[in-house]
Amino acid sequence: MQLIGIYINNHNSEITKSLKENWYPFGNFSNCHGLTDFTKIKEQLDKNKALINHFYNIDQEKGKSGPTINLNCIVGKNGSGKSSLLGVVYRIINNLACKLKEVLPDYNKDYEPRWAWGIDAELYYEINNKV
Repeated sequence: MQLIGIYINNHNSEITKSLKENWYPFGNFSNCHGLTDFTKIKEQLDKNKALINHFYNIDQEKGKSGPTINLNCIVGKNGSGKSSLLGVVYRIINNLACKLKEVLPDYNKDYEPRWAWGIDAELYYEINNKV
């Protein structure tokens, strides 16, 4: 799984703070918001994966163990919205859990998620080569 980016549709200063209505990619994913044909995103995913495999020398001969390195970071100046961006991601995932709980009410009966209000954003991700 790889996070591609987040698009904030509606700015809510209490939650998004310094973030504006905009596309915030997690990697080299420019101009991908709103695409229905994910060819461009898949091309950028392949380029990113190729760079990571080359940089960390993951593509090695069969039978040899390679490094298992996965490094992610969000960088920016103080007050640029790094923590706010993560807060938005957490709220989106929380709300997804709430929806899944509606569909699968018997799954994990001890867990009762609560809806996180005030967020209007889209989380783009890739899993099993599907966006």
